[in-house]
Amino acid sequence: MSVFLLAASLTAFTLHTKYLLMMLLSLESAVLGAFIGLMSSLGLTTNELIQGLTLLCFTACEGAIGLALLVLVMRAHGSDYVKSMSSAAF
Repeated sequence: MSVFLLAASLTAFTLHTKYLLMMLLSLESAVLGAFIGLMSSLGLTTNELIQGLTLLCFTACEGAIGLALLVLVMRAHGSDYVKSMSSAAF
């Protein structure tokens, strides 16, 4: 299941490049698939649980930074279209 979720998320990331929000959501689901695969393959000992929680903490930080970036882009450009952004605007 985790391999399917990871593959579907990466496929969605490559296909849905029109909106920044869709790209961020597909990256989040890819990390969730990687987390499920990591936890199912390693088992549930104390060391693996700490590694899993560390991965989830980094994922939460990545999600917060992604949402802050989305708000910044929405305020600067008025939409979250990826094609409307250029590197010269920042």
